[in-house]
Amino acid sequence: MLRINVRNFMEGRVDVRVLRGTLVEILQFGESSAVELLGSMGKTAQSGKGKAKAKSKHDSKTRAPKEIKIPETTMEKFDFLSLARSMAGQIKDCGQQGDQESQLKWASGCDGLNTFAGVLTALKIPNVQLYGSEKAPAPAVFSLKRFQPGHLYEDIRATTSADGGMCLRHGRSSGSDSKKSPLDSYLDMFGTRLPEYSVTPVMVDASPLPERRERVFILGSRTADLDATAWATAVECLQRFAAGKPKHHVQTLLSLGDPTPRDGAEAAAAVKRPLKWMSEYSSFLSTALGTLSEKGGMTTVTEETVKVAGKRISDLYPDVLKTTARLAATADANEILMDSMCKAAAEQGAPPSMPKLADLSQSVGRGNVWIHGTIGTLTTSTTYFSYDHGRFVEPEDHLRILGWDGESIKLASQCLSRAELQEAAGNGMSWAAVLKVLLPLLMRMGFLSDLLR
Repeated sequence: MLRINVRNFMEGRVDVRVLRGTLVEILQFGESSAVELLGSMGKTAQSGKGKAKAKSKHDSKTRAPKEIKIPETTMEKFDFLSLARSMAGQIKDCGQQGDQESQLKWASGCDGLNTFAGVLTALKIPNVQLYGSEKAPAPAVFSLKRFQPGHLYEDIRATTSADGGMCLRHGRSSGSDSKKSPLDSYLDMFGTRLPEYSVTPVMVDASPLPERRERVFILGSRTADLDATAWATAVECLQRFAAGKPKHHVQTLLSLGDPTPRDGAEAAAAVKRPLKWMSEYSSFLSTALGTLSEKGGMTTVTEETVKVAGKRISDLYPDVLKTTARLAATADANEILMDSMCKAAAEQGAPPSMPKLADLSQSVGRGNVWIHGTIGTLTTSTTYFSYDHGRFVEPEDHLRILGWDGESIKLASQCLSRAELQEAAGNGMSWAAVLKVLLPLLMRMGFLSDLLR
């Protein structure tokens, strides 16, 4: 995987020739992220430890709570076609030049659940996927059943080798002696075969969906009336338009049901917790509360704080009771942080909304608590717990957060296990992000006349 610091990338300190690709053929480096966004998303645990050692005793005192940033949200349900129609109206100047093409022919690699095919299908664009590739069996089965690409290779290197490779659709295999990585293979091919393409990067996110998910796309074009720079300009226009809209509240995309009253939740009296479990729990909770105290906005950690925390969320709901001591302590510590955030938000005149969520797969204090209808980036390990419902968010809901339609989600749940669904969503792309990238191209090819009526 190629790791690129976003700040260096966007300030031009990364050679764009290293990233050349084409979206005229839409050779996607995939939903497993050929370019991983790093940088200002947070500090590593190692850097955090270094700073902690450098602090003086006076610095460890509790600081004032940070101001809660309140996102603008809407309770309207997400309508993909409505979003596409409003975005298309923003870029009419790109023009539908010439007659409408008969169909869009494209190819891809590292497909995951094949978001590009999903978006094109939802837009009812006549298209043919010449080939794709996906190594994981479950997403590959889903892609074959839902979208039926011409070929679906098990190894992405098969798409750059004259010898081909194992096609999962046709069950035929021919060997490839290529020792290069998929990215190196594409770069060699583009450098020798596509020198006439203009190439430029563009960054988009998932807005107006509630997830925080940024992606860098590499745009390539050989047409004069929509070169890569003009294409990127149109994409950036759509990004600004979407970013200016209220985000769809995460509640409108989840299937959590009605909130569970705390007084009616199952008690922990009948649960026998071993002494070792209790010892580990106390140790994990003390460490977590210490972290929160250092980050500011929390009261001084005392023995009484730990005792009270021991009677919180992990004692009330079976979902958490059955987990490890570490996860139970993480749930309780996040609830203490959540209570502090809710109090601060109420003082600012913006009380929290339901559901209040925390990602229990992350260490406490890493910005993983959400109380106003938006959420962080879904990963392959994301485990969101709703403190209003006393249950975890289902993997199918992860796909809804990305914008997937009900029919596709139903089929995906039949083809993939829960773990596979969660992994596929974590490696996936937001439909809103892909829409922003595709619309200028589809406009140029004359495919959006029906959408604009």
